Amino acid sequence: MDPGHQIFAGRLGKESLCYDSHKYIKDLRYLNRDMRKIVVIDKDIEMLKLQPDNCIVLKEYTGDKDDKSLLELLPLLEHIAKSEVKDVRKEIAKYGQNDGAKRFNEEMAMKI
Repeated sequence: MDPGHQIFAGRLGKESLCYDSHKYIKDLRYLNRDMRKIVVIDKDIEMLKLQPDNCIVLKEYTGDKDDKSLLELLPLLEHIAKSEVKDVRKEIAKYGQNDGAKRFNEEMAMKI
């Protein structure tokens, strides 16, 4: 998604997984960053059970050429990145973890 590492400041790989209750989960503390500025896009919020407020949930991509979920999410991500958002978790909560992109895009369309 970002092969030149120019957009995303950090990544969680397998080395950042923790074993908890018989499964592996992601722990954002390994990024050593301000939690107010971390957004994670994942298909399973349970993978982020230690910091669920930082997660935007997208359905799993199955190869469907008509799947526009990630494209629909871009305006919300741009809003978070370019505005004076002090805490991304509040923006995620405001628009919703599961269909936040849809709500954000609807709100922006009403302003036009």
